[in-house]
Amino acid sequence: MAGKHIARLPAALGAVAVGVMLTLMLASCGGGGSQSMSMSQGSGFFSLSAAQVAMVTQCTQRQDPALPTTLASNVAPLVVDAGPCAYYPSNNSAGPINAAQDVIYTTVTICPPQALPSSGACQTIDHVQVDTGSVGLRILASAMNSAVLQTLPAVSSGGLPVNDCYQYADGWTWGVLRTADVWVGGYNGTTSQGETAPAISVDIVGDPASGPISAAAQSTCSNGGAWASENSVATFGANGILGVMPAQHEFGTYYTCTANGCNAVGISPTQEANNPVYAISGTGDNNGIVVAMQSIGATGAPTATGSLTFGVGTQANNALSSTNPTTYVAAAMINGLPYTQGWITAAGSYRPLAPAAQPAAIFDTGTSFLSLYGSGMPVTGTQMWLTPTPSPVSVSAVVQGAIPNSGGNAGALTAQYAVSFPVANETTLPLQNWALNDLAANSTTQTIVWGAPFFFGRTIYMVDQGSSVLVGGSPANGPFYAY
Repeated sequence: MAGKHIARLPAALGAVAVGVMLTLMLASCGGGGSQSMSMSQGSGFFSLSAAQVAMVTQCTQRQDPALPTTLASNVAPLVVDAGPCAYYPSNNSAGPINAAQDVIYTTVTICPPQALPSSGACQTIDHVQVDTGSVGLRILASAMNSAVLQTLPAVSSGGLPVNDCYQYADGWTWGVLRTADVWVGGYNGTTSQGETAPAISVDIVGDPASGPISAAAQSTCSNGGAWASENSVATFGANGILGVMPAQHEFGTYYTCTANGCNAVGISPTQEANNPVYAISGTGDNNGIVVAMQSIGATGAPTATGSLTFGVGTQANNALSSTNPTTYVAAAMINGLPYTQGWITAAGSYRPLAPAAQPAAIFDTGTSFLSLYGSGMPVTGTQMWLTPTPSPVSVSAVVQGAIPNSGGNAGALTAQYAVSFPVANETTLPLQNWALNDLAANSTTQTIVWGAPFFFGRTIYMVDQGSSVLVGGSPANGPFYAY
């Protein structure tokens, strides 16, 4: 079996960066049962039993594994598995399964403003994709309890709910902006209760309160029908998405709708579905994140685990020094997106292409593959998947801080760093594995996306735009990455 491959970059970047979207269909799913995970505080990873490993490829009566309950208050668990059960059409044991590989999930708790997770008024939602290539929290309405949903006030304009059209590289979403307190980290077995981003706008995708979308608005949002609708769990591949790119504001287009049509409206920047990390209150852990994923083998693994830590240089578990991590890569803000640079220097026996310029690059957990420019490796016809033979091939590349420009400050962290990683022939991978560290596609433009496979076996710090963190006693300005 094989999985759907996802690109959750904003369309402005994704249309340039990603040269391929391929959906492969799976077969068979069966029964499952309730299991539990174990995780030691500080390790960043937790283990699954053999029964759980089998369970993640099943659907009917499947129950998601319990999450660890011993994490620090600023740490949320991460898992790569077969995704939410609702991802499977009709939730049955026959027919195609539209599951995705290399999707990194976490859990969040949504509360009405000023309600506490322990109040009973909130809802904890699992299988929320973590995306370092977009901004904003989006939750699929079908994953929410309708009673909780109705307690979240809608952002309005002219007395009508404001709809958010958000465009990714692989599709578009449409939902109502609602105000909620969002809790992340410190999961206790029932709720996430460690960090709170109070009274922020959350995009409820597929919200029944949105009003009828007009043909004109839908055409604009879907790029004339060229982009797929991702307004259900089955098409989106997650119960929601936590966009934590190291930038504050989203790039949505906003509408109010009635039976007579939809009108574009402007809203305050504070009403947008912005990066929740900036809004974390009371702990100081609002200047960035740390993503740590376990190492996996050359042929992948049925599951993979990790941790999402909030804050950089704010607590002992997210500290930076001049020697650890060793790689510091500055980003320049261009049209609101944090760009670095990178290029391929060698790819096994294949002749690297010679880029006319140093390509733009971005670190993105939300893209489920590496998107590479300049590898010179063969591809699978029009599908553009890299298919080296023999497989895998060791690829060498350079990661460099972006050049400062009028769109932002890349700081002083502009050194060049060598990096190597495997690329496998995707037709030879054991496709029962949901976590793969060597899946790559060919980028037809001068852009590299360090997608989810790049994160396996690494701990990557991301400092937000507008923040400054001490590194070895000297200030370093965000946005920048370190690993």
